[in-house]
Amino acid sequence: MRPVTTAALHRVASAPRPVPSAGGNTWAILLAGGEGKRLSGLVERIHPDHRPKQYATIIGTRSMLQHTYARALAHAAPGRVLAVITEGQERWALSQLPELPARNFLIQPRGLDTGPAVLFALAHILEREPDALALLLPCDHFIFPEPDLRRPIAEALAAIRETETGAAVLLAARPTGPRCDVGWILPGETVRKTPSLLKRVLCFIEKPPREVAESLLAEGALWNTFIMAGRARGLHRLIEKRRPEAAERMARYLALRREDAWRRELDQAYGKITPFNLSSQVLAREPEALLVAPLGAVEWNDWGTPEGIQETLASLGWSHRSAVHPPEPFHAAAGECSVPPCMATAGAPEEEASP
Repeated sequence: MRPVTTAALHRVASAPRPVPSAGGNTWAILLAGGEGKRLSGLVERIHPDHRPKQYATIIGTRSMLQHTYARALAHAAPGRVLAVITEGQERWALSQLPELPARNFLIQPRGLDTGPAVLFALAHILEREPDALALLLPCDHFIFPEPDLRRPIAEALAAIRETETGAAVLLAARPTGPRCDVGWILPGETVRKTPSLLKRVLCFIEKPPREVAESLLAEGALWNTFIMAGRARGLHRLIEKRRPEAAERMARYLALRREDAWRRELDQAYGKITPFNLSSQVLAREPEALLVAPLGAVEWNDWGTPEGIQETLASLGWSHRSAVHPPEPFHAAAGECSVPPCMATAGAPEEEASP
């Protein structure tokens, strides 16, 4: 177990508190609309109601969505938090975040990958606050210790306020090995060294083969967490530049919503938006518009796969833990790792260790 992890396990931390709404213009976007197919086998062992992974309680007593919402409240007022979900997920999302205003749940008629989901949220933000900053938070991450994430996010938001040199700042994690199931960022020249290190993005490499991952590790590349801060208008323009037809069709869909169009008309309009991945189909093609900042000693992992969970549990020494049943191997689909079913209250205090 890493020294930083051992120390944090013995530390008492307080839950994040909402920031005051006065003077703040940061909006948080919770990306919670995925189907979570890669983790469905494990989630089904814990929750037999076919819920996607973001609504599952993997560690602690809160779901991944609830942990991400608490994470957002350290930087955005509750009224400036948007949860992008997909139709059919309302029963889990609304019950898990009862304090979130109803209009802040953005319900997609169907999931179209991360690009349209972010575009949907940015359009809503720009309608309400054109000069806003946007913070993107995926809902399938493990963060430990949780309080240590607040500083790099706050510094990324501050950098966006202070500079016009980039459309967004991406937070990147220190790699623990040559993983092939995550995206990598190769940093370029240093933009500034204090109060936090900030570099330009040289290039993205999405899920490289083993030999490439080993080379990237040796070159000092970082894992892309997809936690990102930027000006809402700048991010929208960046997407519009690469996917103009998607931006146009999203604008049409939102106009129909404002006009209270028939459900069938709304579904048809949304269905005309072509799915696209924000990271690989937009950000990877615009590296010159991006900056990267390291997460430092924060332990980060993508809990979208059984492999990610297995790695975290092994790193923290929790592989043997199970709150309800003795540990049993999780029999994943062919090609996947076997993961123990960590149940409702396994692990450290949820303020410190959260997926």
